Amino acid sequence: MYRLFCFPYAGGSSSFYRPWASYCNEDIEVIGIQLPGRDKRIYETPIDNLENLISNLTMEIKEFLDKPFVFFGHSMGSILSYEICKALLLSENHIPKHLFLSSCRAPHLSLREEMIHTLSDSLFIEKLKELNGTPDEILNRKEFSELFLPMLRSDFKIAETYQRSIDTQLPLPITCIIGDNDTVSVSDSMEWQKHTSDIFSHSIYSGDHFYLKSHSNDIMDSIKLKLNQ
Repeated sequence: MYRLFCFPYAGGSSSFYRPWASYCNEDIEVIGIQLPGRDKRIYETPIDNLENLISNLTMEIKEFLDKPFVFFGHSMGSILSYEICKALLLSENHIPKHLFLSSCRAPHLSLREEMIHTLSDSLFIEKLKELNGTPDEILNRKEFSELFLPMLRSDFKIAETYQRSIDTQLPLPITCIIGDNDTVSVSDSMEWQKHTSDIFSHSIYSGDHFYLKSHSNDIMDSIKLKLNQ
């Protein structure tokens, strides 16, 4: 059996991956990672410091590494899964059998010029609507937006300010996936191959930054195939 740890995008939660369980059999157990400030952890203070977040998450998942496992991260979740891989490697713990990175530029590339986490509330909400990843009921209702905006800003601060040199090549396969109308370019995604000393592969699906909403079955089939290779 493999455990498939799934890391959420900025503003996302573990519930995003709940439908994936229906595509799995007894050989894969889906574990959605829940970050502070959402769902059952709604009253916990969001963490906007990447190092602190990685340290906390690494400690939380260590007790579940008694079986072979893989990581899947979408957007900011790719950052988290990659950094936790490095943390596990450096602390001589078990590391994933495979790392699946979705819709995320390689960390050694230059930062994007446009950052939305510092915008006013109204402009920040408009940008979130354009990205199409946050439910409208959260963005359109003041009582909800006031509750969730601190969490959203924390996540986007991590995602938008993330940059690292190629200081570690992971000794495990990396597969990168994007949509053909993604906010991440093919070239920026392909640069991830510089962060592994093992096999690198790349796939493109139809759709925008949230292409995976309509390709869950295909993605799970791809994961199963690579785990059986």
